[in-house]
Amino acid sequence: MTEITQIPSQEPPKQITARYVINTLGEHWIAFLAANNMTGWTADEAYVLREDRFADVLLMIAGSTGLYLGQLKRHGKRLRNLATRSDNTVGLSKIYDMIAKALGYSGYAIAYKCRTADDFIENIWPMGAAMSLITLDSEVRSGMTDGQVIKMLRDRFKLNKLRDCVERDLRVEAKAVAQHRDGKQLNELKQEKKRRTRRNMFGPISSRE
Repeated sequence: MTEITQIPSQEPPKQITARYVINTLGEHWIAFLAANNMTGWTADEAYVLREDRFADVLLMIAGSTGLYLGQLKRHGKRLRNLATRSDNTVGLSKIYDMIAKALGYSGYAIAYKCRTADDFIENIWPMGAAMSLITLDSEVRSGMTDGQVIKMLRDRFKLNKLRDCVERDLRVEAKAVAQHRDGKQLNELKQEKKRRTRRNMFGPISSRE
């Protein structure tokens, strides 16, 4: 007698389909957006940069021609406050580095040393790539850097190094004099540096466009 075994119904096997090979990060980004935006795409005009968003402020800075030293410090404090509202603690030094990187530098230290004579930190992203002390000191030139930009920054670096040394020597001298007098000269030097920093502190950010 033949024995019949009844097999319960099963789900059909998943069909294997060919998938387009992703070769670049750009294609990966598009695929990611497509997978996470099932309801449709949002028009570019629909998003407006806001000054009360941490990332938006950095984007506005990255799209500017640059910042005066006072502006950089003001926006740094604003970003710190925005981070605090989101229960995040970020130190000012780290935020200054973020702003400097948005302007094309490796950090605040090099951005400060490459400022112009009127303490303007220029956005160098359109002209070359991110610059560092190593790039300037060794004068490295590659396909991603612009020799003219490096020369310009190197000249500013030398000028600011001399200027900062002179200012430091004046402060040391004034401090020594202050030990024997009323310290008026030292206070005047400190006030002059503060006035220079605050000179363009509250000016608007100039966009490249």
